[in-house]
Amino acid sequence: MILTSASSKTALGLAFMLNHQRESRGQPKVLTALTSPGNVEFVRGLGYYDRVVAYDELETLDAGEASVSVDFAGNGQVLSRLHEHFQDQLKFSSLVGASHWDQRGGSKGLPGPKPELFFAPKYWEQAAGEYGTAGLMQRFAALWAPLVASMEGWMTINEARGAENVAKAYEDTLEGRVSPDQGLILTLQ
Repeated sequence: MILTSASSKTALGLAFMLNHQRESRGQPKVLTALTSPGNVEFVRGLGYYDRVVAYDELETLDAGEASVSVDFAGNGQVLSRLHEHFQDQLKFSSLVGASHWDQRGGSKGLPGPKPELFFAPKYWEQAAGEYGTAGLMQRFAALWAPLVASMEGWMTINEARGAENVAKAYEDTLEGRVSPDQGLILTLQ
């Protein structure tokens, strides 16, 4: 399983959960992080991934290895390179996020599987139907607690208050000036 934008909070959450449940589920065999060169050491140091690869080293991955891609980056060039590299060995391609919102690209005509958009509310509704709302909330809380405990060891929470500070935090996030070990709480008041 290959996660792009591996230092994003959503990718880190998935990586942690996959590792946390690895024994009971037996999956994935190898969890690979794709991230920017500047975030490689941070991501590696968390221990959530089995291997950490910078985007410019994507083609060093074994193209003969059956793989799944979960794209948090939304970077059309990276997605295209993944599909071109793995071809039919890419068994599933999921589009989840757009942390590289400024590098969006089409996902049409790529070799391998057609990328599928993940829409969380659809899955939440489906799970609520299966477990009931209260049951789903209990399951969610039980899964959330170990993740939060893990994040307390590496994440620093910063608050931005007021419209001007919130706007600056937003711009800093868009421009990539917020390090992956920072969590932001934004309040307009």
